[in-house]
Amino acid sequence: MTGMASMNLVPSLGEARALARSYDVVPLYAEFIGDLETPISAVLRFAEEDTVFLLESAESAERFGRYSFLGFDPKRTLSYRNGLYTVVDADGVREVPAKDPFRGLAEIVGKKSVAPLPNLPAFVGGAVGYFSYDAVRYLERLPNAPEDDL
Repeated sequence: MTGMASMNLVPSLGEARALARSYDVVPLYAEFIGDLETPISAVLRFAEEDTVFLLESAESAERFGRYSFLGFDPKRTLSYRNGLYTVVDADGVREVPAKDPFRGLAEIVGKKSVAPLPNLPAFVGGAVGYFSYDAVRYLERLPNAPEDDL
């Protein structure tokens, strides 16, 4: 992106090192004028990547959302099927049994402390994903489980 080389990262290196003594994760960010860049055009810059996502904040009263989160090249991916999580990361592929996909996810992902920084949204990175429509069956008792068509 134009002007990226002259960006100032926040917090500074010294501030980030100090925060890293107390927190597992220290968010780094930079602001830049994006009048020639849209979230979609930014995603298109990563079209060659295997995995890319774009999350946009939803503002009902405004034409545009406040934040756009773009991510690619995940450190780890997880998928759940038939009581097993399949975890793919730098260590390879492994299966983790989990009767409840929500509890299993919490156990696999764990919890990290994130340094709070002013002017940032509540979500500054971490686990991103979705549950399928059928995942509601782990939250509510519903009759007639559909036939697995995958």
